[in-house]
Amino acid sequence: MERIQKIMAEAGIGSRRECEKIIESGRVSVNGKTAKLGDKAETSYNILLDGKPIVTEKKIYINGYTREYIDKDTGNKFLPQQCVFDASKIDFNNEHHVQVLDYKLKNLGFVREQGKIKCTLKKNTVYTLRMIFTYVNGAEEVAFDESSLTPNQKEAIALGLKTIDDFRPRGSIYGNRITQYKISDFDLRDDAADGAYDCGITVSEFDDDKFTIVKEETVETVLEAAMNAPETEDDEDLFA
Repeated sequence: MERIQKIMAEAGIGSRRECEKIIESGRVSVNGKTAKLGDKAETSYNILLDGKPIVTEKKIYINGYTREYIDKDTGNKFLPQQCVFDASKIDFNNEHHVQVLDYKLKNLGFVREQGKIKCTLKKNTVYTLRMIFTYVNGAEEVAFDESSLTPNQKEAIALGLKTIDDFRPRGSIYGNRITQYKISDFDLRDDAADGAYDCGITVSEFDDDKFTIVKEETVETVLEAAMNAPETEDDEDLFA
């Protein structure tokens, strides 16, 4: 078990000191009871901040669209594309890490306020985000910590009979196989100098320019066909 402020900090709520202040304000509950500073919990417990579950995955999934060439008859259309902003390696007790996180969130159109992530983009507006992706297709290496232990192993450590190193595997640990586009950097040139920007088209115009995928197709098959098609100069990533 870990102190609640540590779980909250690792979930990206804020630094441990910030999380302590949130707990002291009475905004956090664990399994239906208001948490007190010093309380401990497991990540599997029902931990709520302002009545909403604390997400421990520390990832932001952004559903947007990329403009792709479909074929000579269809031309360029917007295809749905999900990308992932991964903050799992952010140490919220490291000031530089937090500054980098806030910088990246700002370019995505988000800001951290009072332990929450809020979107700063206007509603009913189509924005362009110029991002550099890392395509992940496989299982990622995961860290070995207390969450990797069984209840019996945790009990042995709590009784002083074992240490976590006694259960540490010799090789690497890999999670589930995933296929996703991870945001690795931003292209901040020209109109995108300040991150996300209004691309100047209306929502209705954007909707009219979406590509409709038929039942026999998937986004993957359409993208594969688009990748094999001749390149065009009109290529942007738009997120509404």
